[in-house]
Amino acid sequence: MVKSGNLDIELSSIKYRRLRVPTEHGQSLQLPPLNSVEELWRANLNHIEQSAQTQIGDFDLKSLQESGRRELVELARKYTGGYLDVDLSSRSTEQVVMSGHQPELFHPGVWFKNFALSAVAQQCNCLAINLVVDNDVCGSTAIRYPSIDRSESKHDRGGSVSVGTIPVVASGPNIPFENRKIEDLDYFLSFPDRASLAISPLVENPIANLIWKQIQNRKKSIGPASLLGETIAIGRHRLENNAGLRTLEVPVSQISTTEAFAVFVKSILVEIERFHSAYNVALAEYRAVHKIRSSAHPVPELITENGWMESPFWIWHRNSPHRKRLFVKVSRKNIGLTDREGWETRIELANFVPQFRGLGDQVAIRPRALVTTMFCRLVLSDLFIHGIGGAKYDQLTDQIANRFFDCQPPSMMTISATLKIENEFQLPGRDDLLALRQLRREVEFHPETKIESATPEVQAIIDRKAEWISGKNSGQRAKARHLAINLANQQLQPFTTPSFAEISSKIAAIAGDLRKSAVLNSREYSFALFPESLMEELMAMAK
Repeated sequence: MVKSGNLDIELSSIKYRRLRVPTEHGQSLQLPPLNSVEELWRANLNHIEQSAQTQIGDFDLKSLQESGRRELVELARKYTGGYLDVDLSSRSTEQVVMSGHQPELFHPGVWFKNFALSAVAQQCNCLAINLVVDNDVCGSTAIRYPSIDRSESKHDRGGSVSVGTIPVVASGPNIPFENRKIEDLDYFLSFPDRASLAISPLVENPIANLIWKQIQNRKKSIGPASLLGETIAIGRHRLENNAGLRTLEVPVSQISTTEAFAVFVKSILVEIERFHSAYNVALAEYRAVHKIRSSAHPVPELITENGWMESPFWIWHRNSPHRKRLFVKVSRKNIGLTDREGWETRIELANFVPQFRGLGDQVAIRPRALVTTMFCRLVLSDLFIHGIGGAKYDQLTDQIANRFFDCQPPSMMTISATLKIENEFQLPGRDDLLALRQLRREVEFHPETKIESATPEVQAIIDRKAEWISGKNSGQRAKARHLAINLANQQLQPFTTPSFAEISSKIAAIAGDLRKSAVLNSREYSFALFPESLMEELMAMAK
């Protein structure tokens, strides 16, 4: 038992998870391995069956799962069918595996989750549904790329390297993806040309060209009012389908309109005080175990202001889509909702579900990250596939669900991979730099060991140093001894093979090459910059 603020927390219920990003090209993290996922699948189905009577507000969990999945599948089929013909009639609609991410041009390690999602669904004969997380804020609308200036190659081996950016669209307001429009259509449609030019020193025909072709070939034409994230996600999904993936997609914004979601929201809001306690205690425990001091990481605590209690949901107005925190106040017959910035309403407890769903004409109420996956894992799916970040933070989700619902969500799967853009530059490894630094240290402090043939003058310096080291001049002060040895080292360094200056020059060159290597071999570049062969690699890794 330890103290964290005013909270007593048990450290035994959360264990530190050592999840590390793979370092080499083609390596993947699979927990559990994809070829043995059926064991986890069966364990999750058994766990869900045992948890069937858990109460989620006014419903038992089994009933809420049944109704929630019916709504989920109907929405996913309708949404996906708007731009893609995908036949999943042979798959069971009663069981679902899910994953999700923001509708961005993310790096291949994130994209690997989609390939794994399709592979798991095929193994387990269930529906694969990818959640388009469009309730997150659309921040940067540019991707990074390795920029190579070959005009300097005579002075810099292979040319200078830096990180450049390619805007997908012009910068705009920081609003949720579900509200961010393309606006300048011509500039958006020119992205693959701009991306191809930027990456041309390394990649001849990047995937960006294929995605934008799928965007322009979709059933519904696009225009300036089209949503940026949705349009990109549609192009990606159509490309995935052509590659053989068989998944459905649906945005969080649509899931948030369902009856099951309204029931889930009510179960939290009517007991907001108890939810506060479960949330903040679990958060303090997580921070203690992971030695996190920041009050904002991984998420801030839920607070109370003038009797209003903060909920784990966002709210924004249709005519001003800037996210705000949703606060609630519960009375005997009503639940008050406010953004603490001028908007306030009341919902009758007896009619919460229809009235809450009716608010969609005025405002958008969306789950924050932890509640999004809590709803997906408890209600909508039998297995959820996370990346490394989500897998770490969902330990916190597990604890909150345990404390509040008295129910452990089904186990999750963790998937990531490292893929790097192939390049022709032969760059040294870090071991070369470490070896040279060790050699320079030896030349700096023991130059006499690196002198192949000493002249009488050089030998005299070596002998004087040896006398100071042996203590024959012990009558002298320590400072004088130190200065004398340093002087001898400096006098001997020009006669070593190689010299101190030559080694230092090599170290500077290799350090520069390593900085170049860090740019060229980053795993964080968008999958849109990779060649089409990336999809074949990801398909092979998902088998």
